[in-house]
Amino acid sequence: MTTNLAPFPSLTIEEIGQRFLNYYRELGYQELPSSSLLTDSLPMTFVMSAGMVQFELLADQTRESDRFALIQRCFRHFDIEEAGKSEAHLSLFHMPGAFRFGRIDRRRVVEEIWRLLTDVYGFNPENMAVTYFVGGEIENTYLPEDQATAHAWEEVGMKPHQIFGMPAESNYWRQSAHMVGIVNSRKCGPNTEVFYDCGERYSCGANCKPGCPCGRFIEFSNTLFIEKYVDKKGILHPLDEPFTEVVIGQERVGMLLQKLSSVYEIETVAPLVQQVRCFSVPGMLIETEIRHYEHIIADHFRSLIFLIKDGTPPPGRGGRARLIRILVRELLTAKEMLGITDPAFLRSMLYVAVDLYPETASAHQQVRRYIAEEEIRFQETLRKGLERLERQIEKGEEIGEKTALDYQKRYGIPLSLLNSHLQQKGIFILHSR
Repeated sequence: MTTNLAPFPSLTIEEIGQRFLNYYRELGYQELPSSSLLTDSLPMTFVMSAGMVQFELLADQTRESDRFALIQRCFRHFDIEEAGKSEAHLSLFHMPGAFRFGRIDRRRVVEEIWRLLTDVYGFNPENMAVTYFVGGEIENTYLPEDQATAHAWEEVGMKPHQIFGMPAESNYWRQSAHMVGIVNSRKCGPNTEVFYDCGERYSCGANCKPGCPCGRFIEFSNTLFIEKYVDKKGILHPLDEPFTEVVIGQERVGMLLQKLSSVYEIETVAPLVQQVRCFSVPGMLIETEIRHYEHIIADHFRSLIFLIKDGTPPPGRGGRARLIRILVRELLTAKEMLGITDPAFLRSMLYVAVDLYPETASAHQQVRRYIAEEEIRFQETLRKGLERLERQIEKGEEIGEKTALDYQKRYGIPLSLLNSHLQQKGIFILHSR
């Protein structure tokens, strides 16, 4: 992917966040500190996945200001499968956000976003595309097209072919019931997203548009106009105090401004990938598979050290402990697939992390313990499962896809490892990831 940006300096990831805060501070926004990834206002199963929790707590309360800005570190467990597979996804990322309580002025909000993206960051308008809510049914109530947002984008200079009306599943945000935490109602409202258009050569066809999985369009900014809430009976009501949330993906903006093809190439992630490569002995894997597993290790390791720093429990069966187990086991699976056996590997990764994220240094001993203890359990799981599989092979029993899926479900053996083991014996039933 190549980018066509205005001749602005290549900003670092830290500078991107600082420019965001400086910009909104000049507009009268009060800066707030980032919350822990394990805020008590969320159910114990989950962790901070967006930057809105602080403002849920401020809503309907006496406060010093109606405008706030911050950079929130986020972890999205529902993006774990995308991490490593997509060049634009990280399970842990930084979300600069600006929040404003009170009457929503779409024209003003869009103008502020436009100046941020074009004047502060130097994005070329010709390479941007935007979406808005085209109207549809929400909780058995039909809501009209958000024409005010579409018109606001036209007024700042976006061309009609760059503005896409999208249905509710894409551009009407609803607070998920299991993520509400201490809040009883579920807030909702239309949203507008900004995408970077990588060019027609990445297009999937004539109907290619933002949201397509082809990779042509990369979302890097999202704005929510939170105007309503859903009560326990599923009925929509207007919010007494609506608010606006403007966010960007700090790492994605960095990838685009630095003209990189992957978020794994930015300076806060690439050293981890490079360190994995130093220890990798991938055997028969092809280049795309090698890169996939390198990215999984870098992503999951990065998420683990920040989650553990904020006090997550050790790997286990339920809640947050289960999330940690998933991260560790996928990391260990990728390590196996890359043929990494050097006992110095984890220690070397922690050395790199000290330079990249010095604030996590106090958690490194815990990181080492969590991974080491889980690796013992994981290796025992693999040993028992593969021994059983060997007995089936020796008996001449058929080993097909159903058998492989059963081993994954019953014995916890990842399909990638099982497939690799079978291929070494000349049995080909599944494609590697």
